[in-house]
Amino acid sequence: MRNVLKTIEGKPLMEILGGKSYNFDSRECAQTFKKLKSLNGENFE
Repeated sequence: MRNVLKTIEGKPLMEILGGKSYNFDSRECAQTFKKLKSLNGENFE
């Protein structure tokens, strides 16, 4: 699986999870990522 990077326009929402910084374009995206990460474990990127 390859990583796809997307430029976030406007002001991105930054979250720090497990000591790593993540940028999201909306609060909904951040919440979805957190849910998937909790289901899939710490190796989920």
